[in-house]
Amino acid sequence: MSTAKVKHIVLVLSGKGGVGKSSVTTQLALCLSLAGHSVGILDADLTGPSIPRMLSIEDAKVRQAPGGWLPVTIHEADPSTGRGSLRAMSLGFMLRDRGDAVVWRGPKKTAMIRQFLSDVYWEETDYLLIDSPPGTSDEHISLAETLAQNALPGQVAGAVVVTTPQAMSTQDVRKELNFCAATGIKVLGVVENMSGFVCENCADCTDLFGSGGGKTMAEDFGVPFLGSVPIDPQFGELVETGRRPRYPAGTKANGTDIGVEGVGARGEDDAEGEEAVEGEGEGKGRDPALLAERYRDCFLFHVFKPLTEDLVERTPAAGYRQHSRKEPLLWACSLKRTPRGSFERQLVLRGTQDTSSAPPERHIRRQIPSRPPRYREQRAGGHPSDNDVNMTSLPIPGSHVLSTSPATPHLTINHDVAADLDSTNAFEGPEKLLEVWFAPSPSALPPGVNPAGLKAVPTKTWVRMLDLVNCEILSVLESEPVDAYLLSESSMFVFPHKLVLKTCGTTTLLLGLQRLLHIAAADAGFPFHNAKSATDIHAAATPYRFFYSRKNFLFPDKQRGPHRSWKQEVKYLDDMLEGGSAYMVGKMNGDHWYLYLTSPNHVLTPPRTPDGDDSSPTTGARVARIPAGAAGLTATASDESSDETLEILMTDLDPEAAKQFYLSHVSAPATNEGEGAPASRAEDGTFDVFANGLETEGVDGGQAEGAKPVTTEGHALGTIVSETSGLSSIYPNSVYPDARIDAYMFTPCGFSANAVVPAPRAPDSDGKEGTATGPAHYFTVHVTPEPHCSFASFETNVPGGPTGRSTAEIIEHVVSIFKPGRFSVTLFEGQGKREGRARGGDESDIEGSAQSKHVTRRLDPVGGYRRVERIVHELDDYDLVFRFYEREGWSGGSGTRVGEDE
Repeated sequence: MSTAKVKHIVLVLSGKGGVGKSSVTTQLALCLSLAGHSVGILDADLTGPSIPRMLSIEDAKVRQAPGGWLPVTIHEADPSTGRGSLRAMSLGFMLRDRGDAVVWRGPKKTAMIRQFLSDVYWEETDYLLIDSPPGTSDEHISLAETLAQNALPGQVAGAVVVTTPQAMSTQDVRKELNFCAATGIKVLGVVENMSGFVCENCADCTDLFGSGGGKTMAEDFGVPFLGSVPIDPQFGELVETGRRPRYPAGTKANGTDIGVEGVGARGEDDAEGEEAVEGEGEGKGRDPALLAERYRDCFLFHVFKPLTEDLVERTPAAGYRQHSRKEPLLWACSLKRTPRGSFERQLVLRGTQDTSSAPPERHIRRQIPSRPPRYREQRAGGHPSDNDVNMTSLPIPGSHVLSTSPATPHLTINHDVAADLDSTNAFEGPEKLLEVWFAPSPSALPPGVNPAGLKAVPTKTWVRMLDLVNCEILSVLESEPVDAYLLSESSMFVFPHKLVLKTCGTTTLLLGLQRLLHIAAADAGFPFHNAKSATDIHAAATPYRFFYSRKNFLFPDKQRGPHRSWKQEVKYLDDMLEGGSAYMVGKMNGDHWYLYLTSPNHVLTPPRTPDGDDSSPTTGARVARIPAGAAGLTATASDESSDETLEILMTDLDPEAAKQFYLSHVSAPATNEGEGAPASRAEDGTFDVFANGLETEGVDGGQAEGAKPVTTEGHALGTIVSETSGLSSIYPNSVYPDARIDAYMFTPCGFSANAVVPAPRAPDSDGKEGTATGPAHYFTVHVTPEPHCSFASFETNVPGGPTGRSTAEIIEHVVSIFKPGRFSVTLFEGQGKREGRARGGDESDIEGSAQSKHVTRRLDPVGGYRRVERIVHELDDYDLVFRFYEREGWSGGSGTRVGEDE
């Protein structure tokens, strides 16, 4: 594709003609160029190509080069003035006469669109603006399809939608917004054009067509509003005649005085302008090279300048080309994901039960591409009603044996997102795992932080961060110590002091890191050192600890953004964080595991100031890496020093074991089980959520409104599968009575589950259950059962110890469920825990390599499996054990899937 050297592609759309779309495109391009960016304009409005006339280049000739058609140059870059280059390509250059009609049917139009995108050679270009035809037609679909197939990850920034204030215009533009949702195009913002008329005599602005319609529409759809643009006749004269705009004294534009003494109406004493008018027929005044400089004097330049700056801020960073410190506001380009739409209307309303009034708003499949969400207008007043909320909060039945426990997790299901998930095609099961600590424990938060820490962050804020990652929230299992988010692609766990985010498929997890750090600073109040204020878009909280890890991918060529190789991921993280260390554990020519981490900085250092920032090698902008390891925070023996995380990654699942994770296999048994029951356990919405393997004959309540039939995917069958497979019994209720599982069964196969495992409660003086004996923990399971890409993962931070099951028992239990052909085990353990055991043993256990034996002894041989590798690392404050196993007698494919080219 000839746009390979383009950093950002922005579509300019309108629901109908005559709203000034080409005028907006031209002025955006001029402002971007005057701000120092290299800019290109692709005029894709085949039936009405206006860009050549707007830029005074309608007589230009298109030349060809080995790389394709060369766009016409309006002006070159001028470093002395900070101006970037500006080039354009239009069908208008191909017409013999300006009045020639383009009488083409759909196939020829779509072919020309594809040719424009593939055969025009754009050199290094910061922004390519595509002036699209009005409405929603074949040309738009061709644009969306071609860009989706050929654009690089993060390259398509999104769309600017142009409207006028009148209801007739905004009604048509709403269709354009729905088109963006249907094709997965991010809406960067709405521009309300012709919002008032600037008088040539007094420069006052009068509303001719009303005002505010575009802003109201943007609010209804939950998309940004970039600004209002009035009509300025002098801009029209500038593009038609080349006349430099001049305004009467006292004229102000956005607070800037642009008036000239002695200038009257229409700037009649402007000699240059008069000469331009007189020479128009010979083209003397309309010099395209002077257009940008003359535009600086235009009233509209001062309107578009802040509007354009806002647009630049909202443009996602092009992760495949640079590691910009600009915050990618809401979206990373991918067909998988769509604009955030109006998820605010799906947030949790406690006690809300009515989910019948609204159609599904957001649709997503587990693989790429997916059906995107449908925008829905808010009700009168611009605020959602309770009936608009389709994320149902389900209470525990009053007769439930655990209903009185305040520690019991509380589940909220997002029915809209869960309504249409699918996992039909080949899927990248191995997850990317991110764990960011901002403090050693919930009880050791820095001064000034919200007492709830990260748990104080609203759900809608996490939604915007997950938009960048390309995944959706299915449900939330809430408890006092931790909130467990079940996602369309794996899981997220939010503690007051840390966050764990695990995503599979072709998600772009690292593209959400900058937003995550900003949320921690702006919404939770964690300290930051790279900005002067938390409201600064660049403010990023300083991590206390940082972990990023993953297994080698099965389909690395399908990954996007910085995830195409480990080398790119390390580069991305090194550009963002200070003091990181990267490791590869395992065979280079076999299955292996990657780890990137930072450690706490226990030396107090003064905060860095923005003035000391380094310069980005790619953009030249001043960029500061985030100092990792917040100083001045001290962990106690019961906090991070006793932290423990076990991860089991399994491939080549036994076909019989994998069957239980197919919808067709589990549906019939579930139906039979439900027959004859007073209330079908699969159809009872309250049981589905909180069953967890307990008896339910005493459960009160009937069938939940809108509940899924027993044969459909979702939380109903997910809960049943967690029981029948044995996953719900990994941590027995006898030890962890408050543990709860939130599970989901995908169509036609696939399974995900989160569990919140509160610590056992110690009895009080009366012998009744009292306070918890420790922090809450979690485990999460994700299964991709298809034979050609079978994979299952299990992760937990529930400590193995005398009060619960040993680590070896957990591994045996999990492996017996999936019977993988091969699997790896990684065990992270805080050295404080190991040292605590050592203090109870021989002194020799404390020295040298003997320290590691305390960890390795916990990983006993696994019955029926041969250990292929055993690797032990002693890292800062942590011990890491990696083991790799193959099943006895397993005859897998010839050779080992290396995974990716490093």
